[in-house]
Amino acid sequence: MKTLTITAARTRIGTTLNFARREPVLITRKNGKGAVIMSAEAYSLMIGIASFAQKRARKTRKTASSRKSP
Repeated sequence: MKTLTITAARTRIGTTLNFARREPVLITRKNGKGAVIMSAEAYSLMIGIASFAQKRARKTRKTASSRKSP
């Protein structure tokens, strides 16, 4: 993952977005906190995977709880 300071990302926003189309870019600040910029496609994929995992976890919990009940 490429890492840029907020100043560098802001100065070269076009380049930063081009990087983000290929791989996520970590934007850092002086206080250490940051954010990640990623392509819309990567974000959609990530959200889809998270949604699938949540549904599967709910289903697993439901199945497990129904087995415990007499």
